Amino acid sequence: MALLESFERTPTFEVSSDKGLAIPFEILAKYGIQPGQKFVILNYHGSSRLMPLVSIEEERGSTPGLDTIVELGNVGEGLQQ
Repeated sequence: MALLESFERTPTFEVSSDKGLAIPFEILAKYGIQPGQKFVILNYHGSSRLMPLVSIEEERGSTPGLDTIVELGNVGEGLQQ
């Protein structure tokens, strides 16, 4: 199977002359994109990915059971007197 065959084809969209990005309704609805939502473009191995920015508050509780305690050991260890 070719690499591109494993990706879902979505409608195309373009940047307008005023540098706005008009995303088709089909994509907005499918991914729950809301007006004013912020995104970042991530470049990965020659492709660009549009990823929503998510605040720490929005992420809170998204990974139940995750151990958030970090063992620091002896904090003074390795410090010269």
